Amino acid sequence: MENILQINNIEKRYTVVKAVDNLSLEIGRGQVFGILGPNGSGKTTTLGIVLGIIKQNLGNFKWFDLPDNTTQNNRVGALLETPNFLPYLSAMENLTISFKIKGINLNKEEEINRVLKITNLYERRKSPFNTFSLGMKQRLAIANVLLGNPEVLVLDEPTNGLDPQGIAEIREIIIAEAKRGKTILLASHILDEVEKVCTHVAILKKGKLLTQGKVSELTQTFSGEILVVAAENNQALQELMVRSGMTNSVEKTDGGLKLTMKPNYGAADINKYAFQQNCVLSRLESQKRSLETQFLEILKQNK
Repeated sequence: MENILQINNIEKRYTVVKAVDNLSLEIGRGQVFGILGPNGSGKTTTLGIVLGIIKQNLGNFKWFDLPDNTTQNNRVGALLETPNFLPYLSAMENLTISFKIKGINLNKEEEINRVLKITNLYERRKSPFNTFSLGMKQRLAIANVLLGNPEVLVLDEPTNGLDPQGIAEIREIIIAEAKRGKTILLASHILDEVEKVCTHVAILKKGKLLTQGKVSELTQTFSGEILVVAAENNQALQELMVRSGMTNSVEKTDGGLKLTMKPNYGAADINKYAFQQNCVLSRLESQKRSLETQFLEILKQNK
């Protein structure tokens, strides 16, 4: 797969603090690549470096296999901070200003209408910016990123501060742009949203890369299946599961127990053990690990 962005051993120091510590990543064409991490993990600093806003102390990066000091013009669209839209101008008027600043070589009216339709703001194109909800303002910011139809979108916390409806709207825009073949690099702390939109993910902590890979395959790096079980007497079942020696943890959940299994043990082993102990399970199901579960486990392993 063609690499759109290659980051090689990037380091960024602020006095004694390393915001980014020897970070290397490769983002391939067509990927939706999520950068995850707690506050202070270096997500925004990393995006700032590859966008040329922040200068790294060590290392280098390449867009489209070109040197990092090469101007990318409009091949990369970025939302690192919310644009300073003029409050009393309409959506169309604000985008017209951005269009001219970017020097886009397209039909102005057609291009602005295109991005307003993508972000579901076309019907409000003549409304002043200060009448927009927070979600609409964020969608206009993304419309601004989409101007000129860039190959790559770089988005820093695109759903930050939005309500569930606003988050869903931004999610649908990202998914639609990915289907159009865009490569998308985004930083976020909303793990559920990353899991819904990203194909690949990297997890950072204190500027260091802890792990990276396909979202769909990340669970394979973890040992221990998660099972949900229940019986007529869940209190007795809980004691039985603890004594089994097959579980790392046993937690109460709605109407049953959540078991985190030790390596090499699974549903068949638990079912057989319960039967041998004259306990009939009324529920036994395997539960997929969420990205949040994986994220927390990785951070716990790397204290």
